Amino acid sequence: MENFINRVKADLKRDKLAGILCHSLLEGFMISFDRQIVCCNKNLADIFGYRERELEGKEITIIFPGVTKEEVRRCSGKEGAILTGRKKDGSSVVVRARSVDISYKDKKIQFFAIQDLTEAEKYRQVIKESEERYRVLTESMLDGILLTDANGRIIYANPVALEMFGFKDIKEFQTKTFFDLILPRFIERAATDFKLISSGKGEFLVEYQVRDVKGTSFWVEAIGSRTVFGDKESNLICLRDITERKLAEESLKRMQGRMKEVLEKTVSALSRTIAEKDPYTSEHQRRVSKLACAIAEKMGLSSDFIDGLRIASILHDIGKIYVPGEILSAPRPLTEIEMALVRLHPVKGYHILEDIDFPWPVAKIILQHHERIDGSGYPYGTVDDEILLEARILAVADVVEAMSSHRPYRGALGIECALKEIESKKNICYDEKVVDVCKELFRIGFQL
Repeated sequence: MENFINRVKADLKRDKLAGILCHSLLEGFMISFDRQIVCCNKNLADIFGYRERELEGKEITIIFPGVTKEEVRRCSGKEGAILTGRKKDGSSVVVRARSVDISYKDKKIQFFAIQDLTEAEKYRQVIKESEERYRVLTESMLDGILLTDANGRIIYANPVALEMFGFKDIKEFQTKTFFDLILPRFIERAATDFKLISSGKGEFLVEYQVRDVKGTSFWVEAIGSRTVFGDKESNLICLRDITERKLAEESLKRMQGRMKEVLEKTVSALSRTIAEKDPYTSEHQRRVSKLACAIAEKMGLSSDFIDGLRIASILHDIGKIYVPGEILSAPRPLTEIEMALVRLHPVKGYHILEDIDFPWPVAKIILQHHERIDGSGYPYGTVDDEILLEARILAVADVVEAMSSHRPYRGALGIECALKEIESKKNICYDEKVVDVCKELFRIGFQL
């Protein structure tokens, strides 16, 4: 048996292109004989945490301990078999294994293609092959493989590609060019990509919408490379049908759009709740939201961050619905007991919103919007970086709007007074950067 294995390895070594193919397949690959690993490529060795030489000559049980004959038999089926392997470090790895049996020098050897299902989105390396070895090996691959000449004419297609595009045999396919498969709106881009592949600058992942022999369109993910086939320079293109993924993405986008619409309506309804009790608070929340979002945008924060801040700002005083209306609209300074009731509003707001599954920490932002970085705020005296950045921005916007606007118990103090207040307590009560950005906004003409 050892002599036979050595002959197989020697034949692969002599066939340089076949050797290149074996070691540059997009998936893990190995040849086995009598349950012994003859050779494997780097991808397979990487999947199991070995070097290639550590696996060659070893029993297949080194990577598939306890594998049964039935499991090996299923590998030759259309869908292959899902197997649990073992890495060198003892951890498990789940793979899809497909195999084909080949008669070689009157003996049966097996070609295995191994796909690591734990890294299914990890895109593949480029194939290079000899003509006959290429045909044999690609029949066990999970993706469509096309080989074209310099003009895009199809020279070869593996069975997966034939099925993907609805052709019965390779001769039908060979009457087409790669560009005949592409929908018109993608042809210009495909031509550019094809030129890059032909010049040896390809090997990047792209998506096209293509059509089968009946004209039905579907999406593919493609990667291409320059190779040699039959002593001629050729282009090798690996295709994966991603139609289901694209449909799922579109469905997800629509769902996200509907969820966003529902979220906006929910926030609007909650905002109207406080408006019915205290129109002043409702307008205050709107103006605070405008300033807070402007600060966050000027700070270069992400649109997702700003969306969460906007919603928290619009609702930051919703807890005041628990405060008696006569206290909210009192035309005089509040007593200590009344102030204690008012200071409960961040906690009340938090409890109103804590069970709503916002994609941002809205309830916590509202809970912290009266906290101060020196611990002098309320309700819990939270300090420094324990206060969310959103809450630190909201705190500055809240103070500036409140001081610059009319209150039932006093007239508006104006923007200049408000800006002096936050400057005097910068890095004491208020975040230094937030204060600086807020002042800069008004300097360049921002208006509430």
